[in-house]
Amino acid sequence: MRTVALLAELAMPIAAVSLAATPPCSENWSQCNGQNWPFGVCCKDASFVCNKKNDYLSLCEPKKKAEMAADAAEINVWGQCGGNGFSGNYRCADGSTCIKVNDAYSQCQPTPPSANEIATWGQCGGSNNNFKANGKTCRGADTCKVHNAYYSQCVPKK
Repeated sequence: MRTVALLAELAMPIAAVSLAATPPCSENWSQCNGQNWPFGVCCKDASFVCNKKNDYLSLCEPKKKAEMAADAAEINVWGQCGGNGFSGNYRCADGSTCIKVNDAYSQCQPTPPSANEIATWGQCGGSNNNFKANGKTCRGADTCKVHNAYYSQCVPKK
């Protein structure tokens, strides 16, 4: 019985340490820091930042437009990146380029491969169809994924 009690006492500080290692972040417009603040100094929403009001209070508030542009998240391939009335992020993910489809819509599309590269989703290995790469490799944003002995394919790294 004494062994169980001793183990319980030893486990409690370990649990407290592991909980302290992952402090919760604050919701939009709520307190995120201040004197004796016991939680993490962060906001759950990446478009908000913890702003100090005084020594006792900091709030999660929207980032300024300049901060938003610097922290802009990438738009995935095939996502909208522009057009009339579009107010989202204009930066396409690595390996893609924003292409104007028409005045109302621009789209992140895979950047065409150079002369020594294989296009995304193209075959990059295997014995199927007498495949020969002839010195070509997958684009920098892709990796050659082996599906089986007969077919390997250039796929996005992300």
